[in-house]
Amino acid sequence: MLQALLQLFYPHVCEGCGRELSSTEKILCIRCDLQLPLTGFHKTAENPAERMFWGRVPMQRVSAGYFFYHQGILQKLVHAFKYKKRSDIAIFLGRRLGFQLKESGWAKDVTALAPVPLHAMKQRHRGYNQAALLAEG
Repeated sequence: MLQALLQLFYPHVCEGCGRELSSTEKILCIRCDLQLPLTGFHKTAENPAERMFWGRVPMQRVSAGYFFYHQGILQKLVHAFKYKKRSDIAIFLGRRLGFQLKESGWAKDVTALAPVPLHAMKQRHRGYNQAALLAEG
């Protein structure tokens, strides 16, 4: 009963399209979730993300979870967790990326993730390091 009352005054809406979320949906509705532009790079060695680092930095494997498009759903999500203090979205995306790495099999020997440090002034302004929240997820 209390949950229904709270939902009336503070509705949970999809971050992609603004539609009200069902009780089983988190952050995105199913329709928007299926529209996230997955790369599939985690399934392939020598993928385009990996090629970007060839000859620059020694790396064993590189992946990117999503394609980033201007005005796309992913841009809305990233903007929300970077500039609107929606840390829950960073954790949500981090979990999704973690599932992709788990599915790949090549990350099974990974024992830790090291997020890129954020400048202290930006961390004070935002209140958190978004890379750390992605890694936490």
